[in-house]
Amino acid sequence: MLKRNQEHEQRNVAGCCVRSFGKEMRKKEWTFWGKGDMIESGWESATPLHHNRLTTKRRTDMLFLQYPPCSTCQKAKKWLDEQGLSYTDRHIKLENPSYEELKSWYTLSGLPLKKFFNTSGLLYKSLNLKEKLPDMSEEEQLRLLASDGMLVKRPLFVGTDFVLVGFREAEWKGMLSLQK
Repeated sequence: MLKRNQEHEQRNVAGCCVRSFGKEMRKKEWTFWGKGDMIESGWESATPLHHNRLTTKRRTDMLFLQYPPCSTCQKAKKWLDEQGLSYTDRHIKLENPSYEELKSWYTLSGLPLKKFFNTSGLLYKSLNLKEKLPDMSEEEQLRLLASDGMLVKRPLFVGTDFVLVGFREAEWKGMLSLQK
């Protein structure tokens, strides 16, 4: 169904939504002419998702940071997909979080900064951070986290008003049920 309001035609905005239907990806496109006038196409097949950030980008309001070989990250990703949640998928080692992102997430989370460190990681242990962190300032710790994604606890799931660090299904379920 197409309605066109001539006075709003210059406000033409197009968009696309990609959704997962099981293992198949589909997309829906739309065009707005203003004040609710809209053309909408049906769901069409889209390119399937791969571990490429450009093809896995679905929505920018929730961000899932993971290290794909990590079994906990795999479980969290599977759980998120089963819940039908849309998110942007980001490889934490190839595209590590910036200082600004980490500072923002740390502030939003209300967690101690140590919770953002991957304390069981080889890099954390080889740098002897267990001994060094207590003597470091908050800024130094954030800069250290931003220097290498393998220092960051994973997975991280970040929304506009929450940050979940590490995968604990009950905690994620409780937080995300409040978001719906």
